[in-house]
Amino acid sequence: NGSIFVAAGDKGEIYTSPEGKNWTRRVTRTDNSLNGVVWNGKQFVAVGGTSYSRIILTSPDGINWTTASTSNEFYTDLRGVIWDNNQFIAY
Repeated sequence: NGSIFVAAGDKGEIYTSPEGKNWTRRVTRTDNSLNGVVWNGKQFVAVGGTSYSRIILTSPDGINWTTASTSNEFYTDLRGVIWDNNQFIAY
């Protein structure tokens, strides 16, 4: 968002840093691995999961994270997410 770096990883871990050197772990309330995170100018979106479930998290600031609602149409993990200047695309 121009003022914070965000990194996502295993077991729902998200870390933030103001300068890319000192990192703070944030609470996500998920044990699913997170595979990608992106900023669209208004919010962060992080995605991940396992072969039996998927997870999408959102945050306005990179610090406070909320689980987004997802459909149950398919069971697969999400490997990444991009913003195409119009919508988030998870894959």
